[in-house]
Amino acid sequence: MLTRGPTEDKLRWTFRLYDIDGDGRIERREMREIIASVYLMLGKHTEPSVEQDTPSQHADKVFEVSALSRTDRFSIDKLLQMIEIYDSFIYKISIDIFTRSVAEYSLHVG
Repeated sequence: MLTRGPTEDKLRWTFRLYDIDGDGRIERREMREIIASVYLMLGKHTEPSVEQDTPSQHADKVFEVSALSRTDRFSIDKLLQMIEIYDSFIYKISIDIFTRSVAEYSLHVG
């Protein structure tokens, strides 16, 4: 499922994985539990090393970076909306960088 199919299907599958209690929302607590479980599977000898509070820091960072820091949970709809905005933002930045690069190249060549 993770390698094939539409992106939205992959996101919905991953969302259900993190939504431990099945209430339709991923809570910060649930994200911390999943991340802690992943780190446990990786073992103590990972690079960089995993400290006791690393899963909490990682989960908090996801909420902070994703503009979800004002809340301790989010729905699949919020996740899809956030990713759509993020993808649009990245696309616009990429186009802007490409356009500037072409313009600069044209100045140097022409």
